Amino acid sequence: MSQTIFSPIQWPSGWRYSFCEIDEDDQSNPMCIRLHLTTHLGQVDLVLLDLWHLDWDNGQEDACERLETSALESVCHEHLSPALDTLPSGSYWLNWDEASSRWQASLDSLHEIPDSRPITVAEPIPLTEIPDYTRLPLYRAHELNIHRIGAGLATAAPNGHLGTPPYFLKYNSRKPLENFFSELSALRRFSHPSIIKLLGLLVDSDNNVIGIVLPNAEHGTLDGQTEATIQHKIQWISEIIDAMIYLKTFDAPYTDLKCSNVVVDSNLKAILVDFDGGHTLGKNQKNSESFALAVMLEEMGYSGELLKRFVEGAKTGHWTLEKCRESIRNILSVVHGISDSCSLPSRHRSDLCGSA
Repeated sequence: MSQTIFSPIQWPSGWRYSFCEIDEDDQSNPMCIRLHLTTHLGQVDLVLLDLWHLDWDNGQEDACERLETSALESVCHEHLSPALDTLPSGSYWLNWDEASSRWQASLDSLHEIPDSRPITVAEPIPLTEIPDYTRLPLYRAHELNIHRIGAGLATAAPNGHLGTPPYFLKYNSRKPLENFFSELSALRRFSHPSIIKLLGLLVDSDNNVIGIVLPNAEHGTLDGQTEATIQHKIQWISEIIDAMIYLKTFDAPYTDLKCSNVVVDSNLKAILVDFDGGHTLGKNQKNSESFALAVMLEEMGYSGELLKRFVEGAKTGHWTLEKCRESIRNILSVVHGISDSCSLPSRHRSDLCGSA
């Protein structure tokens, strides 16, 4: 039986959440959500239509994850009638009943459920199916104090540990099986100070692999760094550029660059995360290596002519990563000069920091 920590809700005995698919014809239209559940009796599909909308402002993948979590909690945790554990195997339409404020499940023909792309559900993986598994440390779930923070995500610490949890867990149930192996392979292949480090494999009591263990970033993602100093923001952009240039040497460009995919560790260093194969073009628009870097700096906030020129050039000039690195290093040299000397001309301070 799969463990309940795989999902945001507690499942009745014998039930397990499998995965969610979201179909859309147009970004402005409501989504069709399919929740796939597995029971000891078979597969149960719950289909919602014409209700949910995505907030696309922060990226498609982030919006889909928030929507999945909301659908699971609303439909399966407290608002489904009849209750989840009374539904026999089959496919159901879910209709919202205003009078009872509950979802009403009605059985319908499988062929009438909207088609969607084939997908392979990620199951617990026998340890021996992991290539060279003896080279990876094992972290046993029952020896960890685990705190769920999202669908398929958690922080963890050894039992009895005090303070910030040192581990970040990504369960292989979070996405299809091929995504799990894609991320595992990538993290074993890459070694760079600004790319998240694989600590080991998370295993259950049967020694099956149920996830990977990564360092927990004490300061969260760049989404929450709008109040950071301008020096830190520029340094973080510089570190991420270095990581992306490193990935290019492996012919593995990172195409889903955004603030939520970069974390800040305890040493205030920027770390690129999310290598699970779910990359979209995201904000890396217009076939440009530099566009997303400019958007990240805009979202964190900046001021001054030097950074304004960097953002404009990176967004409209289709700069290479190498040109971005040269430009940002030049700006950093000005930053360090201002920090080290109060006698620099005010013109240089204004160029960097603006007139405010």
